[in-house]
Amino acid sequence: MNSKGIAATVVSAMLFGGTPVLVSMVYGYGATPETVSFYRAVFAAVILLTLCAIRRESLRFTKKQLAAIVLAGICVAATNVLLYSAYDHIGVGTSTTLHFLYPVFVVAGCRLFGEKIGKTRGVALIAACAGMAFFLDPGGGLALAGIVPAVVSAVTYALYMILVDKFDLKSIPPFSLSAALMLVGCVFLPIYNLATNRIVYILPAPAFLLIAAVALLASVCAVVLLQIGIRQLGSGTASIFCTFEPLTGVLFGCLFLQERLTLRSALGSAVILGAVTLLTLGERAQEKRNKESLTYGTSQN
Repeated sequence: MNSKGIAATVVSAMLFGGTPVLVSMVYGYGATPETVSFYRAVFAAVILLTLCAIRRESLRFTKKQLAAIVLAGICVAATNVLLYSAYDHIGVGTSTTLHFLYPVFVVAGCRLFGEKIGKTRGVALIAACAGMAFFLDPGGGLALAGIVPAVVSAVTYALYMILVDKFDLKSIPPFSLSAALMLVGCVFLPIYNLATNRIVYILPAPAFLLIAAVALLASVCAVVLLQIGIRQLGSGTASIFCTFEPLTGVLFGCLFLQERLTLRSALGSAVILGAVTLLTLGERAQEKRNKESLTYGTSQN
């Protein structure tokens, strides 16, 4: 198997899973989830627009693409706010694991476009629901105030992925698409703030440095490395190695934020990761069968 692709995908997943530690550190300077989400979008947009200029990537889109980009950008911004909100209540590790339900919601959402779920997908969906049940502790061990936004963040991220897949956004150069999505967040979040008044615009310099680091590592470096991994391994195999993201979130939460991993959380995390892995393997096998069928049909002709 391609070692370069594996290394790129694993490092990407670790960056995605590790940067929430930096986000939690920013809260110590008086920032809110909305603040971090807004400034992350600003810093990422500046970096990505600079890269687009260097690479001479166009920011021209069709009307259909532009409409989808606006919706997808709102989904990305909402995802960040929801996920960052969960950190305060249930910790980085648990939040990241619950967020990683998004592949399951992608499959469920694609059903609206006429795609069949099938046995493997059905089993994965049931297993994922069972995994979520482990986090619902009637004794109050975990707060619904954290579980709900973490799970909803998986739904909004799944909507973003469906929009990219179904509305011709995959044909847009990656840096151009990412820059456009961040620009939408730069506009949407201040509008959202008019109703909530949750963005703290003035922060100490160390807070801005931490948010800039999150933007660089998660919105640029991790994205580029994931693109390399997908190109080297294919999306199916790369998705399996992406499971290092929640594992990294759990590990870093325990090491740097003194988060405690209970037996219930550990079991729930294992079931969810197992469901996602099963789903990914099933999708990869289906893609392989489709290619073989296409090849056989071509040879027959």
